[in-house]
Amino acid sequence: MKKLFALSLGLLLAGAAFAPAAYSYEGFNGPLGVLTDNEDIALKGYTLVSPQQAKKTYMIDMKGNVVMEWDSEYTGWTYVMLDPHNGNLLRHVIAPEGVDTTAPFGGQAGIIEEFDWTGKKIWEFKNYIPEKEISHHTFNVMPNGNIILLMWKHHTYEEALAKGLNPDQFGRYILPNGIKSVSGKTLLGIWVDSVREIERGTGKTVWEWDVWDHIGTGPDQFDINAFCHMKGNKNMSGPDWTHCNGVSYNPRTNEVCFTSRNLAEVYVIDYGKNEGIKMRWGNPANYGQGKAPAGYMDDGDQK
Repeated sequence: MKKLFALSLGLLLAGAAFAPAAYSYEGFNGPLGVLTDNEDIALKGYTLVSPQQAKKTYMIDMKGNVVMEWDSEYTGWTYVMLDPHNGNLLRHVIAPEGVDTTAPFGGQAGIIEEFDWTGKKIWEFKNYIPEKEISHHTFNVMPNGNIILLMWKHHTYEEALAKGLNPDQFGRYILPNGIKSVSGKTLLGIWVDSVREIERGTGKTVWEWDVWDHIGTGPDQFDINAFCHMKGNKNMSGPDWTHCNGVSYNPRTNEVCFTSRNLAEVYVIDYGKNEGIKMRWGNPANYGQGKAPAGYMDDGDQK
């Protein structure tokens, strides 16, 4: 049965932002369940469904029948997957103690948990320190069984200034006394991404690559004064500076790839090293080689 499960795994997130407006009626007001089933072209297999703000994860078949479900004490947020090594469920969930004391940005998680096929939790690790760091968005299982994930790490306003931050730059929204988030929390300083590998079973950090260590103006660095200035959206230029979304390890090339929403780029780095960016794509203005995007209607040289 596990072989069948491996044929087709998808991740459905409730309220997906990319859904066209024309389909919004079906998703929120119309009938639910399987609406279309074209067996000739549909990808055969099972689909993994992890609704946001829910404590359950489901596996459904092509007819929409639930064939497996897992219960957790934690609320899900961004990502679940089946471990390619043992078929167990891995779940990135919101840390209840960390929600109001850490980075209140969309995608924060803080806990990785693992369940076997009886629904029993066999491992859990908390990837957060209040006010200092927290894991977020996606993760990836490596060939050695370890987990590679994204971390938000906090740095003070003064530390950012020492790194070259220009708080007076047009569109920049980082202030000495912090800014108010939607929840009313005062956000001080700046939160910067890192890529971290943790040991399976212990949570011990065995390798980490930190954007903070590679701040500069060269093509293999991150310019702390580069950001996508989105008209009317200060989130893109505030404390949540890099806001990475995805991370993956390529065993064929021994490289790690990760993406940044707020910088509109994809990056490739060498795994196991602390060298600069090996390859980047998407927004050459970040390193002075193109016109910067300036709002939803002006992409500049952004790809």
